[in-house]
Amino acid sequence: NQWEVDLPPLHDHLVTRTAAGSGDLVVWTVDDVAAATGLVSGDHLVGFDRGDGKGMQIGKPKDMVRELRHGALKVLVERMALAALERPNATTSESGTPMSEAPLCPVLDKSALVQVVTKRR
Repeated sequence: NQWEVDLPPLHDHLVTRTAAGSGDLVVWTVDDVAAATGLVSGDHLVGFDRGDGKGMQIGKPKDMVRELRHGALKVLVERMALAALERPNATTSESGTPMSEAPLCPVLDKSALVQVVTKRR
């Protein structure tokens, strides 16, 4: 699934990583501001449009990061289908539950979450 979304400046609201072997940015974490735009962890930010007449630019992750920090931006987002996330050769989870019934990730108690803050040097 792909769609375009207008994003506000998300300097401190979004953490991304560059996808190996591509020019995509993968959303690592989002806070409430970024989540309000519809982004979730695991989304791929494929391209961006600055509104400068050049159209959608694909495969420029460093430029996209810079633009996301400084201003509003139209971004092409790609989200993998849920079925694509399942392991294709596994029929049961480690607990013995059929994969169709097992959650893809464990449900966490929100009270146990700790915000990790890193400091750049």
